[in-house]
Amino acid sequence: MSRPDAKARHFGLTPKAYQALQAPADKDAARRVARQRMAERFGAIFQRRHDCIHNCDRPKAAPQSLARSGTVLKVIQDVEFLVHRCDEHINVEFREFLVKIGCNAATIRQAGY
Repeated sequence: MSRPDAKARHFGLTPKAYQALQAPADKDAARRVARQRMAERFGAIFQRRHDCIHNCDRPKAAPQSLARSGTVLKVIQDVEFLVHRCDEHINVEFREFLVKIGCNAATIRQAGY
């Protein structure tokens, strides 16, 4: 949530607002709220995707309207944000994972790590 491209709709506060917090208790509280807000935001996106895929082709299920203009663009931006952060995390941790599961050096090099 401290990344410059993070949005308040992801975590409930802007990166600038988070970085301005000084007290450890305030930062802890902000992180708790951020986890909840992130789960709500991305949970809603994933649920909507699920509903579209599984219900839109059924004649009795009416497609749900979009609440505001720009909704689709914001969802795309949010999913891109999440995917890019996951990619970064995987790239940092994957070599360690390969070592931990017992891959040899040749396999790790072959995987590009």
